[in-house]
Amino acid sequence: NDQTHKDDIAKINNLIGSTYYNKGDLDKGLEYYELAYGLMMNDKPIRIKDSARPLTNIGLIYHRKGQYDRALELYLKSIEIFEIYYGKEHITTTKTLTNIGNIYTETREYQRALQYYENIRRIQQQYLPSDHLATAMTLNNIAVVYKKLNEIHRALEYYQRSLDMKQRILPPDHNDIRVTMMNIADINTEINRLYYPLLCCKVSAVKSTILKNREPRCKFIYYSEILGHVSI
Repeated sequence: NDQTHKDDIAKINNLIGSTYYNKGDLDKGLEYYELAYGLMMNDKPIRIKDSARPLTNIGLIYHRKGQYDRALELYLKSIEIFEIYYGKEHITTTKTLTNIGNIYTETREYQRALQYYENIRRIQQQYLPSDHLATAMTLNNIAVVYKKLNEIHRALEYYQRSLDMKQRILPPDHNDIRVTMMNIADINTEINRLYYPLLCCKVSAVKSTILKNREPRCKFIYYSEILGHVSI
């Protein structure tokens, strides 16, 4: 019928916008997203519920353009609509919440980003299976924030949890697995850079002490202390 036809036109324009967005043509993507949103808002009755998706997509365009304030405004408006129709902390909100968390990560508001990612993880735990790619990506985002905060051991923990989950649900040669493994390798390199010079200095001091004392018990005590410092 006529109403279904109108629905389809708006959704098709939204899909065309996504095609241009994925090709990197942000201006053309914005044109079609705004057309989809306009059709929904000018329909009778107004399609408020459906409008949340093109709103998020318009926000994503401004996000990519680095216009964070405008993007955040649109994301929050989209979240308000989702919450009206689906309730607070519904799985439908998580993609837009992730975008908001990403803005705060990019603008170096790391604690706010962490709050959003942790909230997303709680929602995902309620709605998704224990192993799900969306949850693995959220764990990865949390790891990124901890790395930015120089909490490298926490970052390593979350990267590892993300990797473990990805390895259970993705093919072994999947690019997401390779990227996470590279992130873990970078973290381990950073840990080695920070801690191994300290370890070398302590080993040198231990050797000097052992040579002076010549007592096996002394050797055991000092090496126990060193192993404690590098245990992660």
